[in-house]
Amino acid sequence: MMKIKVLQIRISERFQHPDECLVNDFLDRHEIIQMNAKLIEDETNYWSILIYYKNKSASTVPQKFFVASEKELSEDEKLIFSELRKWRMSKSKDLRLMPFMICHNTHLFSIAKYKPQTAEELLHIKGFNESKIKKYGLEIIEVLQNV
Repeated sequence: MMKIKVLQIRISERFQHPDECLVNDFLDRHEIIQMNAKLIEDETNYWSILIYYKNKSASTVPQKFFVASEKELSEDEKLIFSELRKWRMSKSKDLRLMPFMICHNTHLFSIAKYKPQTAEELLHIKGFNESKIKKYGLEIIEVLQNV
């Protein structure tokens, strides 16, 4: 059955990257039939994207671990999440990047829940690829080992 979804990408340094990640995540998880986009000029300019899609069959969806909310974490996992956030904040200051550019909260939720033991196991976390693991993998594993 075909469905529709409207997504936005705000054209602002603060919002563009996370909005793009949300759109890309949606595109990865669905079979896209058609898309239309229009630039909306407003207080914050944004691309409005109308997507016609079908749900992918379970066999075509990549099996990556994903936690969407802190509500899904146990008390111990919330402590791990807190330590990961401290690491991310420190790293963002060192690199002069916004924290979300290093890892989104959903990535940290997923790491806190899954508790990877090696950098390679981070590949099982949604949002992690070889590049991100090269940049941050060993430090993340170190944080997990010290919690």
